[in-house]
Amino acid sequence: GTFVEDLGRANGAKWGRYLEGAFENDADGNLIGDPYTQALSDGSNCTVYHTPVQLLGDGWNPYKGADVFCITRHPYERAISEYQYVCRNPRVQTAWAEVKRPEPHKLWLDPPCSAEGLNRFVQGAMELMKRGLKHIDDCHHVAQAEYIWDARGERMCQHVIPMDENLTANVVALMEASGYAVRAREVPRSQSVGCHSLTPDDLWASTRQLLREVYADDFRL
Repeated sequence: GTFVEDLGRANGAKWGRYLEGAFENDADGNLIGDPYTQALSDGSNCTVYHTPVQLLGDGWNPYKGADVFCITRHPYERAISEYQYVCRNPRVQTAWAEVKRPEPHKLWLDPPCSAEGLNRFVQGAMELMKRGLKHIDDCHHVAQAEYIWDARGERMCQHVIPMDENLTANVVALMEASGYAVRAREVPRSQSVGCHSLTPDDLWASTRQLLREVYADDFRL
């Protein structure tokens, strides 16, 4: 997500964290402070640009009348990516454990960057999702289908792009079709450290079953 946001910004588009009203900006347009959040029905507060469109309040909603695109990935790969992300970011670990989850729900990561830690983390998150806490962890686990269709089944996302080896080319093609003069076709990617050895093969059968239950619609995307 961060890479696509940066690719858009390099070509004059403001997506994700760069959307007007998502962050406070300094005089030079740089993001400062913490992002603005949206209070949700399960008691969670999610960053506004992580919140599904139909759950945004009556104020900030840059998607109204816009030509919207979404990026999807296989639920197994997404679950692993979420675990890798939080393992690499101590600040996120603190925020999710102390702010983004209701008490007394612990954030299980240990042993860090391990198959056991991965399965404990994913199973813990999926169990909370099944109990109705769909928006924990800054909406990082919300079903992808909820960003594509609203509760009435109406489509909110006009273009669905899979996260695969053609991601950059497909995003650039959509930008050009939308009238952007694409100058930068690549931007620096963050150099993440650790946890790279984990694959879907590391997911236990019980973890896969939970993912299939919670993300039934996403498996059909």
